[in-house]
Amino acid sequence: MSARCQVSTMSLSKYARSGSSDFVNRSLNFCNVIWGLGDEGIEVLFARMCGAMRTMEELGNFWKERCMQIQAGYIQVFTEMWGEYRGARAACVTGDTLARDGQVGSSHLLIIQQIKMEGQTAAFLVKWQ
Repeated sequence: MSARCQVSTMSLSKYARSGSSDFVNRSLNFCNVIWGLGDEGIEVLFARMCGAMRTMEELGNFWKERCMQIQAGYIQVFTEMWGEYRGARAACVTGDTLARDGQVGSSHLLIIQQIKMEGQTAAFLVKWQ
């Protein structure tokens, strides 16, 4: 399997002008390597900067989308945790309510038993008088 290099979308070869007479002048070789031939160097620089800006915008958009995905994941996890917390809290409240109802029921049962005992005691007293 062979790996192919992709052709750059920002190729600078369109800015090279080999037919120019500036290639003959050896004193400009260093500048030509950096800037290109003649006054065309700034176009190369601007083309590279436009490509870099486009790349940065694409990276920014990618990370914005990724951020939204991460936030959606966090929202889902926190919603599940909140649901579990609310469920546990509701169970705790329900348990407290049941315990209090049990206490009230026990006190009512005691009162009823006392009333029954008092009724029997009153009947016994009436019988003996």
